[in-house]
Amino acid sequence: MWLTGLRIILPNGEIECGSIEIIGERIAAVITGDRPADSQEPWFDGQGLIALPGLIDLCGDLLERELEPRPGSLFPVEAALHEFDKRLAGAGLTTTCVVLTLDAAHAHWRSRRPDHVKSVARMIMAHQATFLTDLHIHLQCSPDLPDAPTFVDMLLAEGLCDLVGLRAITGDMATVAAAAWQHRIPLAIHQLASIEDVANARELGIQLSLFPRTLEIAQAARNQGLVIAVSAPDLVRDQSIANELDVREALRQGIATILVADESPISLLQALFVLEREQQLPLHAAVAMATTNPAAVLGLTDRGAIAPGLLADLVLVEPGRLPHVRMTLRRGVPIYRRM
Repeated sequence: MWLTGLRIILPNGEIECGSIEIIGERIAAVITGDRPADSQEPWFDGQGLIALPGLIDLCGDLLERELEPRPGSLFPVEAALHEFDKRLAGAGLTTTCVVLTLDAAHAHWRSRRPDHVKSVARMIMAHQATFLTDLHIHLQCSPDLPDAPTFVDMLLAEGLCDLVGLRAITGDMATVAAAAWQHRIPLAIHQLASIEDVANARELGIQLSLFPRTLEIAQAARNQGLVIAVSAPDLVRDQSIANELDVREALRQGIATILVADESPISLLQALFVLEREQQLPLHAAVAMATTNPAAVLGLTDRGAIAPGLLADLVLVEPGRLPHVRMTLRRGVPIYRRM
């Protein structure tokens, strides 16, 4: 299949008008100009659309609200997952680390209690083949969880986690970090609150800092070799509701290199075009923050860019002040289409 007439965003630039050939699940060719005139393959005319790699999110916590719209009102897990998955595809996400938060058994949010987290994680893994998008699990661990290392180690041993996030560097978190290292799972820290915590995070082997509280803390973490991720919703609304970090400045200075969807899947695509429109970054550099860079954190070498040999995870976008997803493809198959 050929996708033709597209502005194609590449890792280090773009093709103003080009075509992408897909054979099976992978990209076979990326060329300038129209598809070959003698090609007998089916084709889609994407005139006026922009082709991006499928978006990759390391921290999307919307599922918890689908599972439990109000505290204590649990929704059927399978139905919540189905709706969540559809929303991701419509927002141009093809790979997502779904946040599941482990909290104490008496936690206000029932969906964060250990037994419920375990059942949801198992259902995600059991139904992987039925989802439109590629769902991974980002396990956030609260310091209030009794015997956290034992429970986390059990989930890791079952292969139910692809990213471990620590909500604080206290208590048993060093043991949790050791368990993640043993299972070769990347580690993240949420909302680094002090320069002292940066040194502690580095000692624990943490690779990713999500939402550091201030620019100074973010810079210190970057200097220690941590990858910095910031909130796409904060960029879109030009306001942080969780910390004092100036997201635009962190991106402008090159301190932050990853954008995450956080509570809003649609914000990830919008944020990329905000950066281009405000001339903070060329579009290919902005797109890398939601594709190539998060893929590297997860060790996913088969996606994150438009290049021959990689999976045909693609998003075709209608540009404008509010960009619209016209088509999302995962492994060469359209999973969302709006004509």
